[in-house]
Amino acid sequence: MPSTLTLRSASGVQTAASWAAAGAPGPWLIVVPHDDDLVLGMGLCVQSALAAGIPIAVAIVSDGGMGYFDPAAQPALVARRWQEMVASCARLGIAQAQLHALGYPDGSLPQHQGARLVTGAATGIAYDLCRVLRTVRPGTVFGPTRADLHPDHRAVAAELAISCFHAGGEIWAELGTPLAAVPARFDYAVYCPFPGEPTLHLHSDAPSLATKLAALGCFTSQRQISSLVSAVQAGGPHEYLQRQTLAAYPPPAYRTWFATDGAGPGPVGAPAADTVATGASSAPGAGFDADCARVLPLLASWPERAWPPLVAAWRASPTRPLLLIGEGSSRLFPAGLARTIAAAAPQRLRLCDLGGRDAAALPLDGYQLLLVSNSGKSRELVELLGTLPRPVQALALVGVAGGALQRGVPAALVLLDAPERAVAATVSVLAQALAISHAACEAAGLTVPWAALRAALLQAEALTLPPPAAGCERIWWSGPESGPAGELALKTMETAGCLGVHLPGTMALHGIEEVLGAQDLVISLQADERDADRLRERITATGARLLTIGPRGELVLPDLGPWSGCAHLVAGWRLLAQLALARGRDADRPVRARKVGNEHLP
Repeated sequence: MPSTLTLRSASGVQTAASWAAAGAPGPWLIVVPHDDDLVLGMGLCVQSALAAGIPIAVAIVSDGGMGYFDPAAQPALVARRWQEMVASCARLGIAQAQLHALGYPDGSLPQHQGARLVTGAATGIAYDLCRVLRTVRPGTVFGPTRADLHPDHRAVAAELAISCFHAGGEIWAELGTPLAAVPARFDYAVYCPFPGEPTLHLHSDAPSLATKLAALGCFTSQRQISSLVSAVQAGGPHEYLQRQTLAAYPPPAYRTWFATDGAGPGPVGAPAADTVATGASSAPGAGFDADCARVLPLLASWPERAWPPLVAAWRASPTRPLLLIGEGSSRLFPAGLARTIAAAAPQRLRLCDLGGRDAAALPLDGYQLLLVSNSGKSRELVELLGTLPRPVQALALVGVAGGALQRGVPAALVLLDAPERAVAATVSVLAQALAISHAACEAAGLTVPWAALRAALLQAEALTLPPPAAGCERIWWSGPESGPAGELALKTMETAGCLGVHLPGTMALHGIEEVLGAQDLVISLQADERDADRLRERITATGARLLTIGPRGELVLPDLGPWSGCAHLVAGWRLLAQLALARGRDADRPVRARKVGNEHLP
């Protein structure tokens, strides 16, 4: 049977059509502490990738000299193990020319971490891995899990992580041209379980397993791996990988943890019932930047359990659909994310979304109503509330306390402890989306990837932004149906004062180049690898700029399925603040549109 790839993501378990779709595009560089680790950890994956046409290179860090049984055989062991490695890789389909032997002493790799000058020559595992990375220029790198029992494995895991950053930086020019983007990173396991659950499963076939065992059989000198070979046989044609995120230290992300506004630091720990606090309040004068930086404290203080009334509404949604009613930002991303999460639920969850005026024109008896508003005073929702029969049967999510919506419904969840200082509906939009989708996950028995989400948001806060697009007058936001692109298109007009256009799904592939020019910037969120090269060719040929955000983009963020949109929002906000400054606008004091929908503020 053909091999299958199964991916665990935030949206659930799904089958990936290819290695690229699973987040592991080629070429591949597999870094192994010892020669036999390649077959033990990835013998099936290598065969699958080669069959799919993915080029594979292997870096073997140690010389294998300590893997002897008979002391008399030790002097010739290094040469013998190299011959075994070449033969084993030939069984899998990897040519000797694709093998990079670093030759560090087996069993002593921790002593050779980093980079140093020895009698005027540079050496060290990080230095040599940087050289291999710039030579191979991989789309994906693989290394041992840092939790492995073997100290050589832990040392290589750490060195591979820092080497990926070195390889993309302006350092050691003698090693070649820096990488344009940090490659994707997966871990394999050899001696111990992964720290946490793996994210990718390859189910291969019996012939592939037989080839893996034959490749292991080439290591006749390695008697000590017999128990591992037995485990491979017992495990069958299955291998597992764990996705890793490479992120730099993000100082701005921590600022609001220590900021005060005269009332002391914000709350820490579980918030009170029916309130979700954002953590520390924004620092005076910080404006838009501080609004964005409230995201991480928001997640830190988020309650473990979702809001019970909303969980109950989701559970009842198969027979009485949940109708989200909101305007502008309070509808775009919150509804988009929730629809995507609901679609991945093992049981059917039903969500519809409308604006207040459209909802008022419908018979609403068959729906459960959820009114969503940043201010709690949105005109169309307040008008709708006045037309509903008494007592009102509806829930409300509001950004701040005290508005008409909170007063007019039997149950309301207040999401923030203070309004946004500069641009309304930034952190509150993320809070709305989290509240609705968290409840959907709890109702469906799905898990919110909180740890991965926090790490992705830290990474978004720490991104090094490209220079602002001089002369940019239009930004086209292309992204998945989960809604971040639509929200960022709206924010473009509010913050940067230029036109923002929303291109949902694959709309960017269907004719926009006919109207693009030098004044345009296209920002692609989580672009599909199948389209990336052709999209760049067509867009840049018009004189427009293309900027991609995602695992393989100019701005690298991990793939968290639909939850990726949370990090995309933060990265997009930062880009817009930069663009506003370049256009002579103050992102902390944006020129506010006199919104018709904001005239009704009871």
